[in-house]
Amino acid sequence: MSCDSPQPRLKNLPPGHSDQTALLETEARYLHGCFFGNSAPDDVINRYVTANILCCPAPGSLTDTIVARRLDAEAVELFLRWRNKDSRILTKKIRIIFYLVEVRSEYYPAFFGKAVHNETRFRAALGLLSALPQTAWKYLKGAYLVHTNRLSENGPV
Repeated sequence: MSCDSPQPRLKNLPPGHSDQTALLETEARYLHGCFFGNSAPDDVINRYVTANILCCPAPGSLTDTIVARRLDAEAVELFLRWRNKDSRILTKKIRIIFYLVEVRSEYYPAFFGKAVHNETRFRAALGLLSALPQTAWKYLKGAYLVHTNRLSENGPV
């Protein structure tokens, strides 16, 4: 699909997909808010829905549970991915939202950080080291959320 081609129309979905559209729109808004802290543009939501219908044939009850219970999607995905357990669908959905926004200039700081001129290597290394406790916290939070909510690829157990 080239950049100039028309966007897929959601009203021409195969049978059964129209019911998923509202759930996927809610999911897109929630995941976008988790990672970027603001509301998702409408075209990102529409493309997210289309991408999920094309790439994720089965709805993910894990993701439905995360959205319904307003859990930290980043923490849950980190824990499940590092444990090599049941994170395929959640990881794919997070990657879709990232792929859709990473090319937009307003999202550059989220992916590349703010440009700081004359930043020393020491300061850059210090920034990387400070990310270690944050990652450990996210992992522990994810472990807590997965165990207390009894999450798996098929949703709550």
